[in-house]
Amino acid sequence: LENMYKLYANEMSTVFKAEKITGALSFLEKLKTLTPHFPKIQNYIDGINNLNNQLRPEIEEMMEKIQSDIDRISREIESEDKYLIELKDKISPYAEKLDEILKGKNSEEIKELTQSFKDENPDFAELEEEKDKQESKISTLKSEKQERTKLFNRLEDCIGRIESHFAA
Repeated sequence: LENMYKLYANEMSTVFKAEKITGALSFLEKLKTLTPHFPKIQNYIDGINNLNNQLRPEIEEMMEKIQSDIDRISREIESEDKYLIELKDKISPYAEKLDEILKGKNSEEIKELTQSFKDENPDFAELEEEKDKQESKISTLKSEKQERTKLFNRLEDCIGRIESHFAA
């Protein structure tokens, strides 16, 4: 949560504000029961309703921005996945040769033979390193997409609370 706040301070403050203000809608019915005894409570109820109405466009704007980010990240993941497949295709012939060499070997022999194979085939070693970097890059993008999706869903919940309150 702390990392999300550092990365997306503006969005997180909007999410926090939206959750608190839309959360206040849940106890308005209880407050309404007190208005016959305390008429000034209606001013607070109206204030909470107004805050929610004013906040809705801000939430929707933030949701559009976040959705745009999610779409961009999805396209980036798709592109990076294609490159990863290319790398794996280039590695495949080397990996098949290495698998053949390693058949029936113990763990100590596997270490030595793998290192020898990499020394004899520097292209393989470079491709393996590039593949690892690519997988890490994709993993990072997927994590970012997941975090953005969580923010979007939290804001979507807030919009749902506003809609259900004013539809009632």
